[in-house]
Amino acid sequence: MKRTLVWLVGAVFVSAGLVWALQAQEQPGGVVSKAPVAAGQPEKIAYTFTEDAQVKEYQTMLGKRQDVLIRMQVLQDYFGEEQDRLKKVNDDIIAKYKLDSSKVYFLDTQRKVLVEREAPPQPQGGAGAPAAAGIPAKAAPSAKP
Repeated sequence: MKRTLVWLVGAVFVSAGLVWALQAQEQPGGVVSKAPVAAGQPEKIAYTFTEDAQVKEYQTMLGKRQDVLIRMQVLQDYFGEEQDRLKKVNDDIIAKYKLDSSKVYFLDTQRKVLVEREAPPQPQGGAGAPAAAGIPAKAAPSAKP
């Protein structure tokens, strides 16, 4: 719940910043201001719209693109936070139990021991993301004859 709230607050701040930036570019009458052109440099036109409907369609597409970029940034920030949490947990395991967090262990609660297990084989060809330290990677699907 706390993570969701942090994500939502971040998305609201980023969205508000984009709205503010877009409003700052607009002049009265709905005309968007031109970017400054360096003195002596010819203006390079990338595309010319023939109808207002095309301009509105482009604005819609650009808004969707910005939405995706914002979500990607929020997810990237969240992923970084989770990596930091994993590093802290691994550091705690190393400090308290003197274990190698890159190895795989099985907890036998009846005997009250940790049994070191052989790590599962990694997929060939670099497919997929590598497993996090201490967390086994999913085995690659076997080829069916």
